[in-house]
Amino acid sequence: PSEETIDASGLFVIPGLIDPHVHLAMRNRFAQSADDFESGSIAAAYGGVTTIIDFLDEATSALEVKQRFDERMKVAVNVHIDFTLHAAVKDIADDPENIASAALELGMPTIKLYTTYKADGSYSSPRTVEAMIRRSAKGDLLILCHSEKDDMLDLVNPNVSDHSLNRPPESEVEQVREIAGWVRQYRGRAYIVHTSCGSTIQMLKNEFADILGSNLFIEGCPQYFLFNDSVYQGPDAPLYTMTPPIRPVKEQELLNKYWRDIDCFATDHCPFLKKYKFKPSLQEIPMGCGGIEHSFSVLHPLFGDAVIDRFTENTARLHGLYPRKGVLRAGSDADITIFSKTAPARRIDHSAADYSIYANVPRDVEIVSVISRGSFVIRNGVHQHHRGQYLERRLL
Repeated sequence: PSEETIDASGLFVIPGLIDPHVHLAMRNRFAQSADDFESGSIAAAYGGVTTIIDFLDEATSALEVKQRFDERMKVAVNVHIDFTLHAAVKDIADDPENIASAALELGMPTIKLYTTYKADGSYSSPRTVEAMIRRSAKGDLLILCHSEKDDMLDLVNPNVSDHSLNRPPESEVEQVREIAGWVRQYRGRAYIVHTSCGSTIQMLKNEFADILGSNLFIEGCPQYFLFNDSVYQGPDAPLYTMTPPIRPVKEQELLNKYWRDIDCFATDHCPFLKKYKFKPSLQEIPMGCGGIEHSFSVLHPLFGDAVIDRFTENTARLHGLYPRKGVLRAGSDADITIFSKTAPARRIDHSAADYSIYANVPRDVEIVSVISRGSFVIRNGVHQHHRGQYLERRLL
């Protein structure tokens, strides 16, 4: 028998949400992100999230993968919900098999690559991306791709008002087309992170329907569904700087049209304080925004309960967390999110960031209580002390 009976009359009970794409305690050339693992995990819990997946810094060899893992675990402290990590690589100086083995031994069956960010030293050339996708054909590995074709980007124009123009939709569409071609050729497995353009999905449906949803997967983030690039013309434009950028209305409308082709919803949570965002040049602004607390509550008004699987079971299956996470059934972790279908009376941000781009976005749900492995993290809106665990993962 249970130790406690919880009255959820009039409320909705679902599996704890999973955010498979967050960047906590991340430092770049300009600043450290506002949220560390403590503040970020508390904010996540207030959003109904019970599991997050963060990233290692990029490695070039199997040895570096292990070093990056140790480095990340040292900063992943005081985590209030369960967490796990994606490996990440840049142009590799090692056999892809060795890279894969190192990641898998540490419980990371997912490896991220960036097709841009040469200046930051994170770039992976087509040779590396193709080699890792070829290795993924064994079925024990999923390759995560930040997909912008680097030679199609204007990395010199400093104007925030031109941010969307500097990184055009075509750069995403063409890069994803190339990745999809390799996935088909090698029968590999790839996952397009933060897909920002409806025309990207349209292209995949037209040209790669045979692998879409079986070998090639799509991640969506709320900012691309809710906003269009008019945000770059206002006084708060720097607060919306992220990569990929917020897209034109046409892309936003297409993205909403094809939302059911999204396999998982995530946030790409990486907020910086305002003082770092309001700089005179794009080249001085750290890219990223917050959202870990808001993703479910701002997407539910758009798509209703159909979004739930894309925050829970779908995500758990794709990222090697199922059946421990993502479902409510015997043998699974007792990760539970309880919410009401009422607009919140008031909204308080729990992130350490000093702004949220979602501050004025309508909501039709409110998170009431959140349970992680049978213990409350949020109880009737009040945070409870809870210690998260690192999760090793394996793909089914």
